[in-house]
Amino acid sequence: MQLITTMKQKTIITIAFISAALFFIGLYTDNYVLRMITKPIPILALILMIKPVTHYRKLVFFGLGFSVIGDFLLESSPNMFMFGLIAFLIAHLFYIGAFYRRNHSLKILPLILLSAYGAIVYYLLYPTLGNMAVPVLLYLVVILMMCWRAIAQNNYDEYAVYAAAGSLFFVISDSIIAFNKFYVEIPIARWMIMVTYWTAQGLIFYSAYKSEKE
Repeated sequence: MQLITTMKQKTIITIAFISAALFFIGLYTDNYVLRMITKPIPILALILMIKPVTHYRKLVFFGLGFSVIGDFLLESSPNMFMFGLIAFLIAHLFYIGAFYRRNHSLKILPLILLSAYGAIVYYLLYPTLGNMAVPVLLYLVVILMMCWRAIAQNNYDEYAVYAAAGSLFFVISDSIIAFNKFYVEIPIARWMIMVTYWTAQGLIFYSAYKSEKE
């Protein structure tokens, strides 16, 4: 696997990791301002490194862009949860478009497994969702569809598997959010969410960054 090596890219990556570390410091010290400043930077760094010269890269580029908006909204206030959810839902729609362009096949087994997982999650969460029942269901369907299409295209080229892995990390991250918010409080949820989330976005980015295939 060829690594990202230019000086500019190394600088951007270094800034992204420093920002992630500072975010965790802000999380540990409960420093709202530090968290707000640093949280969007890792994804902004990915946006700066991706050149939207193919359809796939363009769609991933916009998915990352709406993710930054979602990051800002979710961190700003609990009252902005719905708006953050919408921003990430739009991001996933861009990712779905990116993955679907690469492979239109049904891939029944991943669809069945992801549908079963979604049904179990929604069954557990439903009693506590209240007026969030429909928005959460819609988001759950969209993110699982994103994961399904990412898995379906994992043989497109040698880098497509990174997007498939990233989509699974995204499902894990958002599942932790959902269970922590609506089911049972998880002591280190925020730490787990951000590690899996940044891993997810990094893998999806890398699949687009390295792919030259149209």
